[in-house]
Amino acid sequence: MKWSVGSWMLLATLIFAVGCHSLPETEIPPVGYDLAPVFRRAAAGQPITVAAIGGSITQADHECWINDLLRKRYPQSTITTVNAGMSATGSELGVFRLRKDVLDHRPDLVLIEFAVNDNGLPDEAAIRYVESLVVRLKSLPKPPAVVLVRAASRTPAPDRLQPVAEHYRLLHVDIQAPLEKHLAEQNLQWLDLMTDDVHPNETGHAFYGRTILGALEPFMAAAEEEGPSSGTAYLPAPLSARPLILDGDMQLLSETLYQATGWRPGPAPQDWWRCFFPGAVWADGPDAELMVPVAARMAGVLYLLKADDQGSFYLTLDEGLPQLVNCAYRGGYEYRVFGPDLAEKEHRISALTRFDSKRPVGIGWLLTAQREGDFWTPAEQGDYPAARLKKWRFAAIPAAEWEWSGPYGGERPTLEDQSDLEVVFPPELEQGEWRKVGGYGEVVDFAALTGRNDRGVAYARTTLQSRRGGPRMLALKLDYFAKVWLNGKLIRTIADGHGNTQDPVYLPVVLQPGPNELLIKLHSGSRGNQFSLAVEEEVP
Repeated sequence: MKWSVGSWMLLATLIFAVGCHSLPETEIPPVGYDLAPVFRRAAAGQPITVAAIGGSITQADHECWINDLLRKRYPQSTITTVNAGMSATGSELGVFRLRKDVLDHRPDLVLIEFAVNDNGLPDEAAIRYVESLVVRLKSLPKPPAVVLVRAASRTPAPDRLQPVAEHYRLLHVDIQAPLEKHLAEQNLQWLDLMTDDVHPNETGHAFYGRTILGALEPFMAAAEEEGPSSGTAYLPAPLSARPLILDGDMQLLSETLYQATGWRPGPAPQDWWRCFFPGAVWADGPDAELMVPVAARMAGVLYLLKADDQGSFYLTLDEGLPQLVNCAYRGGYEYRVFGPDLAEKEHRISALTRFDSKRPVGIGWLLTAQREGDFWTPAEQGDYPAARLKKWRFAAIPAAEWEWSGPYGGERPTLEDQSDLEVVFPPELEQGEWRKVGGYGEVVDFAALTGRNDRGVAYARTTLQSRRGGPRMLALKLDYFAKVWLNGKLIRTIADGHGNTQDPVYLPVVLQPGPNELLIKLHSGSRGNQFSLAVEEEVP
């Protein structure tokens, strides 16, 4: 059905008259159908609340770009700002933050900005998380208007917001094209409006505000005509094939039920990111154990970081393959999530400080979602209990013990094309020219060896010796993507996000007695092309 302005206004009036808050799925409204009622209330002098949720681009602009502009347009209305920007986070964490950071403020208008920080997610996941935010907002008794904002980038990220906006008939404001046009027309350089590849400076934030307000202008004009002042929701069948995540939440770990030895509640450090952490649960020494039961199909923790001032800990779900969480590589915070779509059982998140831990580690929040179901049955526990992890010791392979070959491929930057990871180059066919890496330390830096850090692949090989063979663990630190072979057999393909470069990817292997041939294919990214490998020490 194609809608005219008159037919839309008639339906909206009827909906308002009967007090319905949802539009029939068969009645497809025009894009931005939810905006005029908000501005109608503002024009009538009613207070409105504008919230923006996103990453550092949102966080840096305290007024959510348009609040000052709206106050000038509607001086008779009290307009409140809720800035729910959180640096270095994307829509995955957004599904947990939405209730506390946005819904509790009862917003009338919500801006969602996650395009840049979602760049590392697969399309399916990014769309699912953003769609979950939209549907949760639109399912409220008084649903707010929603605008999806695609921030500009010197290297534009894929636009996963557009399909969600189109499906739910929401206004989508793409800053990229207007910014590029403005720079060209005014004969300006990128850094005239931006501080780096993605973050606006003060002038850039002002440009964002004008651009968003310009996109809202037709709906402000429509609000000057008679019509409803209450919001409605259009909720068609979801885009995502998997269930949406509509109950995400976060709870201070210190206020949950947990078991711990060597962990204690305490305040967050006096740093700028303290605003996100009313408190934390801390461990200060080695072999400190913490276990949190979770009745959810998606769960995780949000923890503190501080360069050169904090330690590391192992994190596991149901004693499965651990992740090593390094809390000292920068300042701020980070999170780890298990799921979504875990088994419908009671799970256990465990944290264990390393045997050599001498600096504190702190976990602030427990994250849970997908909490509906029967979680009485305990999940089966894996092969990595705390008792085993306490015995782990690793020895790094010196860079001088590696040989390398490359570079290969590299037609296009990795962030545009990852196909080189699947292309078979000579080293996989036992061909190619090999050279000694040389040097000192344990890091093999292909960027220095090849002159490339944004495309193409290179290979490294070495020999692992084992007295009697058997199960061992490899700990691989790398920037981007890789394939790993042991004795000619592919044991792991790493083709997605795997944490920061200081946290190893653990690879369980079975070594044969004597020599074992290890081959690594490393695919460079945009800012790095290096790796190091440590091997679990063989028990005498």
